[in-house]
Amino acid sequence: PARRKDRYVGMFYFVWQGEHISNIYNVTKLEKTNPTELWNLDSTVCPRDEFYYFSEPLYGYYCSDDPFVLMRHVELLTMSGIDYICLDLTNYSLYERNITALLETLLTCQKQGWNVPKVTAILNGTSAEANHLARIQQFCRDFYMNPRYDSLWFRDEITGLPSAIVDRQTTYAGVNYYTALPNYIKDIVTFRNVRWPFDGGETVYDDVSWMDWCYPQRVYHNSNGNLMSVSVAQHTGNEYGTGGSFGLSVNPLTKDDPRYNGNKGRGYDEATKKNISERAFEGLNLENQWNNALYSDENIDEVFVTGWNEWIAYKLATSVVRVQNVPDDPDHVTDFCDTCDEEYSRDIEMTKDGYGDNFYLQNMRLTRQFKSRNHTKYFGSYATKDLKNLSWSNARTYLDFTGDAMNRHFLRADRQNGVYYDNNTARNDIASTKVCHDDENLYLQIKTVDPIIIDQDQDNNLNVLLSVEGSSAPNWEGYQFILNRTPVGKGETTVSLEAIAQNGSFAFTSLDACPAYREGNTLSIQIPLASLGITASDFTIDFKVADGMSEPSNIMNYYVDGDSAPIGRLNYRYHSMSH
Repeated sequence: PARRKDRYVGMFYFVWQGEHISNIYNVTKLEKTNPTELWNLDSTVCPRDEFYYFSEPLYGYYCSDDPFVLMRHVELLTMSGIDYICLDLTNYSLYERNITALLETLLTCQKQGWNVPKVTAILNGTSAEANHLARIQQFCRDFYMNPRYDSLWFRDEITGLPSAIVDRQTTYAGVNYYTALPNYIKDIVTFRNVRWPFDGGETVYDDVSWMDWCYPQRVYHNSNGNLMSVSVAQHTGNEYGTGGSFGLSVNPLTKDDPRYNGNKGRGYDEATKKNISERAFEGLNLENQWNNALYSDENIDEVFVTGWNEWIAYKLATSVVRVQNVPDDPDHVTDFCDTCDEEYSRDIEMTKDGYGDNFYLQNMRLTRQFKSRNHTKYFGSYATKDLKNLSWSNARTYLDFTGDAMNRHFLRADRQNGVYYDNNTARNDIASTKVCHDDENLYLQIKTVDPIIIDQDQDNNLNVLLSVEGSSAPNWEGYQFILNRTPVGKGETTVSLEAIAQNGSFAFTSLDACPAYREGNTLSIQIPLASLGITASDFTIDFKVADGMSEPSNIMNYYVDGDSAPIGRLNYRYHSMSH
């Protein structure tokens, strides 16, 4: 079969947030504050048959149709080089409202010119529910066959048709879902065959899996080339008997059971075959999984990553036949299957505390390593600029998503309780930043969608954070300088340039007042290179523009508040040499 010319990375994506939550329960918090009730199957404080979060997401316990969150998801996944997201539709609902909201957000960003992730889905079922086959057909009719979304589908290399994944092998209640699908759907969708993680048999053509319990992971061959799955953690307790489950590695009642250490958490070390809890947030397991894809002898073309935002699992009685050294009925042991706490879970999306953005940045680095053919070059533009001339045609241009500077007012995942998330930090929607330089100055021009709004009582108006590669000056989160903390006026004006006063501190020393010009939606700034400590003609700077940060000293707020170009910890890079 033909190989893709490029390499592709997919991400497992979940659209069920806000559909099954009656109250908010957080396993990682409860482990510290109320472990007795957490692990008591009969608890009324921490009841069974409810969904529990393994931790709190950075964006709170959000609903999957929250436009504030969706816009940031699309921006984060696009910026990190994810080529497609795979929707998990293996449960009891199609989640039409949430899928529609996601597709509309992707479409909006795609129309801006961004190469947003394409979409595919796992469409098979794991239950004998009679109308599951009807839901598969509904998804194909409502979404794959809807011309509005035609540009969003991840497609088969040979047929050019939208790609999806079904279980071709297993029959539920006497029905093989793939065989039962009508031909008109098979004619408009190319189906791959899903393989379950515990299925260690030989792979056949067109197989794919979202996770592998084999190590190294198996290679799956299909029309798009060679695929390997990569996952943050694996609930491989199945190899000890029945029922792989992350909960068995956390529940203190099962600490003497072999399954307790049978799972591979975030800090699992393949060299020692042990979980190293204190290294869990370093992503040791994910790094090893990725290395198998990076250095496989079979030339991997496609990587499927599990996953982005599962977040929740059911509190239930363990499904294992017996748990060793537990005096009570073995079916009366509390369990969480697919995710449990921060160590034994498999999401990459950022947490409010805990591992933060570690896994997002790690997976971005590895994705870029996998897809990169050559070292990226950042070319500069040598030019002297008149700040009053708003047309900078011969400068380097760095674009930002627009529409992401939005205020938030949306229900929490436990919708019926009427709790809303509010964020009113949106002020200026950054559209682009242009950069050039001459022998004496660096020039920046920031453009916003609408005329610039300045809050004279705040120091968070269109701040520019900047670092000079190779400098040993004190830094905060890698930045050595900050521009424009003093509210800027209109017309001919100046902006403040300050240096970080000491390593790790969001405190500053005044350096200079830089010439600037502000008119309409444009702010142009002239920065003396000498003020940045730049004396050579060959230099590299990293920078970002941020507006409306509620607490600028907290780097995680740059993922959440106002507008940050680019988002979060990410930076633009400018290299002075043009060739």
